[in-house]
Amino acid sequence: MKRFCSQKGMTLVELIVGMMIMLIILEPMARMLKVAVESWQQGRARIEIQHNARYAVDLMRREMTFGTNFVVENGNSVVFDDLREGRPENAKTRFCLNSFDNKLYREPVSPVDGSREPMTGSNVPNFAHVVVNKNGEPLFYQVDNYRVVIDIIVTDLRSNQSVRLRTMVCSIAATVNAFQETETSETRIESISFSE
Repeated sequence: MKRFCSQKGMTLVELIVGMMIMLIILEPMARMLKVAVESWQQGRARIEIQHNARYAVDLMRREMTFGTNFVVENGNSVVFDDLREGRPENAKTRFCLNSFDNKLYREPVSPVDGSREPMTGSNVPNFAHVVVNKNGEPLFYQVDNYRVVIDIIVTDLRSNQSVRLRTMVCSIAATVNAFQETETSETRIESISFSE
C-alpha cells in the first residue's frame, strides 16, 4: 500500500476548528449590526412621531393665530372666533380631542359649513398608528381670550414611543390690540432714516 504524503488539503478537524474561530469572530459583529439596525429603526420612528406632532400643532397654530375669544372646554377642546380671510363674519371653529379614540378633530361650530375633519387617525396619512394624549392629560390650557397653550403628547402605537410638544398660540388680534394700546398711551414710534 502506498501512502500519498504529498496530498495537500485540510482535514475535517482543521475545517471545523477554522469554522469555530470564524463564528467566534463573526458573532459579536452580528450582535453589533443588530443593535445598530434597532437603534436606526427607533430613531426613524421617533423622527416620524416628532414630525406628526409638529404637523398637528402647526395646523392648529395656523388657524388659531387668526382667531380671538379662545374658550377652552374641559381641557380637551378649544373654540374660537375664526377671523381668517374668506370665512363668514361669525365663524367659529373647534379643535377637540375625542376621548373615545384619542384622535384630534377640527370642526366648524357656527355657521356649520362643513363636517368634523380628523387631524389624526387611520384616514389621515402618516397618522394611522398615532394617538394623542392617551393618558387623559389636557390638550389645551387657557391663558386669556387671546392666548392658549397647546400641550400635545403623540404616541406611536407600533413602537410605543411618545413625543411631547408645548407651544403657546397668541392671536394676531392680541398683537394688534397691544400695539394700539401702546400708540394711544402717547408712546410714538419714530421713523428713522439712514443716510450714507
